[in-house]
Amino acid sequence: MYAAPDARPEAAGIEVMTMHGAKGLQWDTVILPGLGRGAKRRDAPLLVFTETVVGGDAVPLLAARPPKGGEDAMHGLVRDIERAKEEQEDRRLFYVACTRAERALHLLGHVKEGKPEKGSFMALTLMSPDAFGAIVHEYEAGAASERDEPLQPVERVARPLTASPLPEAKAAAAPEYAWAGVAAAPVGNAVHALLEWLGRMGIEHWRDEDWPELTRRARRALLAEGMSGDLLEDALRRVLRAMRMVLASERGRWVLSGRHEDAHCEWEIVTREAGGMARHVIDRAFVADGVRWIVDYKTASHEGGEQGRFLDEEVRRHRAQLMRYADALARMEPGRPLRAALYFPLMDAWREVGLQEGAASAAAGAGCRDGGSGPALHPDGAQCGQLQKSRSAIAKKSSAARESSAP
Repeated sequence: MYAAPDARPEAAGIEVMTMHGAKGLQWDTVILPGLGRGAKRRDAPLLVFTETVVGGDAVPLLAARPPKGGEDAMHGLVRDIERAKEEQEDRRLFYVACTRAERALHLLGHVKEGKPEKGSFMALTLMSPDAFGAIVHEYEAGAASERDEPLQPVERVARPLTASPLPEAKAAAAPEYAWAGVAAAPVGNAVHALLEWLGRMGIEHWRDEDWPELTRRARRALLAEGMSGDLLEDALRRVLRAMRMVLASERGRWVLSGRHEDAHCEWEIVTREAGGMARHVIDRAFVADGVRWIVDYKTASHEGGEQGRFLDEEVRRHRAQLMRYADALARMEPGRPLRAALYFPLMDAWREVGLQEGAASAAAGAGCRDGGSGPALHPDGAQCGQLQKSRSAIAKKSSAARESSAP
C-alpha cells in the first residue's frame, strides 16, 4: 500500500503506511482499517519445507505436493506446521501494529453473516473483544440513502459549546497484566512456558549450565509475541528475574519438583456442562502426601506496600476458577483430598485458596438459583442439589487435607 505525499501543511499530521513500515514508530492515534479482509490465496508450491524439534534438535522436513486429488500424510503435516507459523506471524504483525498507538487505537473491520472472513485479522483476534478490554461497536449496513445523506453545515454559535459529562461505564475487572503495559501479557506467557518446561524436566535436574537454554527459550517466546528492540530486552530481564526467584525459592522448587506423584503441567481437562462441554487447563497439579494440589500461576506483580491486601484480592478474584478445577478433579479422583493455591513467580508469593469458603459462597450464590444457572460440571448435567453435594464433598476433603501440615 502506498500513498503519495501531500504537500499541504495541514496534512503533515497524518501518515499512511503498511504494518511492516510502522515497526519501531509511535503515534498518538493509530487507525487500522480493512481488518475483515482475508489474505490472497497462495498457490500450492511443488515442495514444502519446515523444521521441527525432536529430542531438542531441529529436524528438517521436506515433502512434495501430491498429485491432484491425492493425499500425502507428510505433505499434510508440513503444510499444517507452516500454516500455524504463518498464523503466528500474522498475530505478531497485528500486535506490532496495535502497539504503535500511544493514546488511541481504532480497529475497523467487517464480518459477513456474523462470521469473519478466513485468514483475516478479524478472524485471528477481533472476534474475542474481551482480550482487548475495549468497547466494540457493531454497525449494521443500512440502506444507501441512509448512509449517503449529506450532513447539514454547522453554523458557528456565539457562545462556546460545553460538553455534557459522559455516563460512567460499568467498571470492568482490572486486567491481570495491567502492572506493565503492553509488555505484561508476553512476559506472563513466557514465564508460563518456562515454568512448564522446568516442571516437565523436574527442577531437581536444573543445572547452572542450563541458563543459556532458558534464556534462549525466553527470548524465543517473547519474539513470538511480537516483542522487539528495547521492549524485548526489558521484558527479557523481567522474565529472567522471575525465573531466578523461582529457582532460589523453596516454594517454587517444591511446586516444580519432579518427585511428586502423578504430576502434570498445563493439564487439560474436559468436562460436561448442562449446555455443552467445558475445557479447563490447570497450570500445575500433583499429589503430595496423598493430597491433590491444584496450583495456578499468576504473573501479576505489586509494587509498594499492602502486598498482603493485594494477594487477598487476587484470591477473591480467582477462587471461582479454582473451584471449577476442583469440581472436575473431585469427580475424577473421588475420595482424594484436594487443596488449591495461587503462586506468584514474579513476587515469590503464595496464597492457598480455601475450597471450603468457595464451596459455601458458591452454594449460596447465583450458581444454585433456579436449579443451578451456573456452570454444572457434572457428566449428567448436574442441577443445584447435585452441585451443592459435589462442593460439599470438596469442602470436606479440603478440611481433612488441612489437618496435614502445608509444605
